[in-house]
Amino acid sequence: MKVAGFKRASRSVSYSRRWGEGRQKVDFELIVRPRYASDSIQVSLSVSFVHASISDVARRMLPEGAEDVVRNDVVERSVLDQVMRNPSVLVFRNECELRDSVNILKSWINSSIVPYMDARSSVEGLVGENVRSLMGNMGDGFARGPRPVVLAAMQKFLGCSDDALAILEFSYPPDTLERTYYSRAFRELIQSGH
Repeated sequence: MKVAGFKRASRSVSYSRRWGEGRQKVDFELIVRPRYASDSIQVSLSVSFVHASISDVARRMLPEGAEDVVRNDVVERSVLDQVMRNPSVLVFRNECELRDSVNILKSWINSSIVPYMDARSSVEGLVGENVRSLMGNMGDGFARGPRPVVLAAMQKFLGCSDDALAILEFSYPPDTLERTYYSRAFRELIQSGH
């Protein structure tokens, strides 16, 4: 992690590095005695992008009471399954298994985590990856949820309000419940002159 520019505070299981005005984080979580393996400890991993200015924009755009979407200024969080394809559940029961787990974690970090974070090393990079992902998943019939609003907030932060409005229009078609629910995002962009 150090080679990739990440630092960790003593006694912490989180690594972070600068990301413009914000931070990229890699969080390790130890789940003691999970239900499916009561004699084990599971290692879980997630990555997040933290940016106070973007989360402020997002809070103004999200529906009243939905501001928790960007709690602690986290504008995006991805669990390991979203970063790499079909990772195994990593559990250990003893020191030997722990050493094996560390080697697996190092492999995951080098092959998937750091490249994922590097591809999103700027707000522009994160926006580009998110737009590609959103467009690739359209037409699947699923509700979009708040993700397009946060993406639009990132675009507005970058000064691309027309692109932000286009993402909202694309994600929440007219006459849908989500369009009504996320109407505050549309109003925020229109009132600010895009």
